[in-house]
Amino acid sequence: MAIDRRALLATFRQQAGETLRGLEESLLALEAHPDDEELVNGLFRGAHRLKGDAALLGLAPIAELTHVFEDLLDRLRHRKWSVTGSMITLHLRFLDVLEELIRGVGGPSVAEAASASGPAGGGVPTAKTVRVNTDKLDRLLDTVGEIAIHREKLRQMVEDGSSGGGAALAETLREADPLYLDLQETVMKARMVPIGPLFRTFQRTVRDLGNALGKKAVLRLTGEEVEVDTAIVENLRDPLTHLIRNAMDHGVEAAEARAAAGKSAEAQLSLSAAQEAGFVHVRLTDDGRGLDRAAIAARVRALGLAAAPEALTDADLFAFLFAPGFSTATKVTEWSGRGVGLGIVRRHVQTLRGIIAVESRPGQSTTFAIRLPLTLAIIQGFSVGVGEETMVIPLEMVAECLELAPGERENRDPLGVFNLRGEPVPLVRLGALWGGRRARPRPGRARSSCVGAIAGRGSSWTGCWGRIKR
Repeated sequence: MAIDRRALLATFRQQAGETLRGLEESLLALEAHPDDEELVNGLFRGAHRLKGDAALLGLAPIAELTHVFEDLLDRLRHRKWSVTGSMITLHLRFLDVLEELIRGVGGPSVAEAASASGPAGGGVPTAKTVRVNTDKLDRLLDTVGEIAIHREKLRQMVEDGSSGGGAALAETLREADPLYLDLQETVMKARMVPIGPLFRTFQRTVRDLGNALGKKAVLRLTGEEVEVDTAIVENLRDPLTHLIRNAMDHGVEAAEARAAAGKSAEAQLSLSAAQEAGFVHVRLTDDGRGLDRAAIAARVRALGLAAAPEALTDADLFAFLFAPGFSTATKVTEWSGRGVGLGIVRRHVQTLRGIIAVESRPGQSTTFAIRLPLTLAIIQGFSVGVGEETMVIPLEMVAECLELAPGERENRDPLGVFNLRGEPVPLVRLGALWGGRRARPRPGRARSSCVGAIAGRGSSWTGCWGRIKR
């Protein structure tokens, strides 16, 4: 049987990468718990497995370097060396070199292979994959089987001219409808992965930044078990990296300043995730100096972004932090200060259909709060019709829907005010925005809607008033 070596090397790269992440996490844990012998033994087992796999595939440089790494770990295991910060740094650098070697295994990168693939290219071996729990696959198989039964039942009814007529067909469709929704939900869940592995990579980031900046800091993690769409995890890495760099450079004080403020020498950063009503809430908090409201207001005024920034609420004032080129830093460092990072963060978050906000307590803490949908694969939509066109508003953007009074339905003024429980709210008629087109009559009941890639349960009413979330 022919062996596809490229496929083997691609598998090795994936598994070796996971092994390196585990070794890195264990080294960081060992630094915090230097007397934990099981951590050392686990490190040794991971390195030995990596060396064996590399040797089996004839990857001598990786096998030889991992053997040296094993020798270093063996000294720790037999207490010939003490676990110190500098020793952990040495081991982490070994992992960095190993990662570079492993990254080069198997020829071109995925992007290079994709551009060169074709009849002669043999395809892309190193494609994106997601590990799926077998329980999810079993549920998917069961649902598909039930759908197949209903499909066959429908086929027979159509071919045989069932005596039940349309009523029987409608009943069978109603029976199948929950199965379609279950299939959709199961497929979505198959794309869901825990956010913990992403969070844990930032413990190394905080450590390295602390060493570079001469600051002591530790990152605490909460909600590692929360599952989100794999696309969310892939695209959340860069914004969180920017935020952590910003927190370490500008938020966390030097040890002397922390002592003067009555704080511990070691700064505390926390990264948490929580799921709520179809969204994941990610929060990064540092116990540093907080935001300087006066400095931010002065910068806003200098840039002409607001006439009276001092009068703005904290939420409105801090929103200017995400403006392109905005920075209150007095000097530019290797890590931040050019006013670019937070703008990039907001663009990334908006690309993921999320929002980001800032909270701060002067002298105590700063928190960046990100809210994201759990999945990007399916959007629950609310359909609206204007003229001959149908549009879908993401349901997550709809706060509530109320039916207009009969008199208001006939009013053709493009702008107006709606009385919402005694509160005046601006009203804009969609027909006026789309060239004076009139809304089409719609039945006053919920219906399924599907437009392009936007699918889900939608509703439409004649004369409906909707309030959109900001």
